[in-house]
Amino acid sequence: MGRKPNGKPRGHAPGFSGEKLDWLLGMESAFRTQNRSQFYDGAVKKFFIRYGRDLGFEQNISGNIEDWEPRDRRAGLTGTELKEELEFEANQNKTLRAKLGGFFRHRFERKKLHAHGITTVLKRMHALSGITACPHRKSLLDFYSKKYYALKHKEGFDKYWAGVKSTVPAKSRVSICQQFVKNALEAESAEFKEQLACEADKEYTEEMEAYRQMHSLPVQTAEAYHK
Repeated sequence: MGRKPNGKPRGHAPGFSGEKLDWLLGMESAFRTQNRSQFYDGAVKKFFIRYGRDLGFEQNISGNIEDWEPRDRRAGLTGTELKEELEFEANQNKTLRAKLGGFFRHRFERKKLHAHGITTVLKRMHALSGITACPHRKSLLDFYSKKYYALKHKEGFDKYWAGVKSTVPAKSRVSICQQFVKNALEAESAEFKEQLACEADKEYTEEMEAYRQMHSLPVQTAEAYHK
């Protein structure tokens, strides 16, 4: 998700809460049925009549709304001071209108994704994830070789191969290496092999869980998909 020039993430609804949130949610019917421009003009006007202009847009009042009486900011102002106040109010109206637009669209206009669209997105994620096939349980020898060959046995096998490669076909190198690692595994203790088997099972379980999650369809909404 990109960011706006001010550094805030895009697509996040204003964080109204408490009494303000309840009051705004009560406008859902009007939002859905009225002309949008008229609705926003009316919502901005009602907001400032109810809460005044001294609080932050998302700041709640202290105490009960019935006891709240907004201050008349224009009282006693004339000339330049009144002009500045009117400019301040115009800017507040514009800012609040944008915030309310984001709030109501975020709350009431989110669209359900079509199942086909979700499937397409999941397939693309699957292709990019590197999980191209259902994981298979590795044999203990394969798991041991993957984990320990480079760490413990490559140097020893390279020396061994250097001594025998002139007496055997080059294509037999892989099978000879496998036998070399197999002999090393058989020489390990029973406790080591038991621990190794547990690690192999854990890796397989984690890979299968990742594979299942990648192929499972979520609830058919954009919100659920992005959780």
